[in-house]
Amino acid sequence: MLDNIDSPNLMTAQETDTLTSLGAASLHLTLTTRLAPRANFTWLTVGELPEADALALLEKHRPFADDAERQAAQTIVRRLGCFSLAVELVPRIWRFTEARSARPWR
Repeated sequence: MLDNIDSPNLMTAQETDTLTSLGAASLHLTLTTRLAPRANFTWLTVGELPEADALALLEKHRPFADDAERQAAQTIVRRLGCFSLAVELVPRIWRFTEARSARPWR
């Protein structure tokens, strides 16, 4: 996640390709900015997701083993207001806590 990019030069293919080449095929690169949209960029306005979509986003990263895990994930997305960027960061936190728990959202 690169937050609040203030220069279009940081969003060029050359810059982003350098970053993505460092990661595995599963690397997701997200950039946020307040810059005005430019013709040669693909822009997506992000905000609140429907709850079902927020849950699906979490489950994409790790399938829920049972209903208790689904309910725990539902609590998480509700506490985050279903805000897409916050929900997208949750699996990264899970990866850091996996050493302490097999299912960190419980």
